[in-house]
Amino acid sequence: MNVHSLKPKHIEALVKAWSACVHRIVHPVSHFLLAALQVIQLFAVRLAILVFAIPAFVLLVVAGLIDGLVAHDLHRHGTGRDNSFIYHQAWAAVPPPLVLPFITYMALPVSLHLG
Repeated sequence: MNVHSLKPKHIEALVKAWSACVHRIVHPVSHFLLAALQVIQLFAVRLAILVFAIPAFVLLVVAGLIDGLVAHDLHRHGTGRDNSFIYHQAWAAVPPPLVLPFITYMALPVSLHLG
């Protein structure tokens, strides 16, 4: 059967049959598809917000690093001793507080209006 040999009525019947078949498949799950699209959109928007906030976090990390290095230098040259236990305990405690807000923000099922 050649496409050019089909008459307009045959094409119309094929389109209607195809449309009915697609409607039977898509209609029962259309609400779930819309919900999935909204979840994907919300995830993308939140991810974009976090990506655009990275420069601010980098600036805060640099400021904290400089402040910590200055305090470390003053402490070391002021007393002559330095305790490495505090340093290692502090670095062990750094990753969870940095990562937890990002994970929490991405997982919240409600919108936040901080402004």
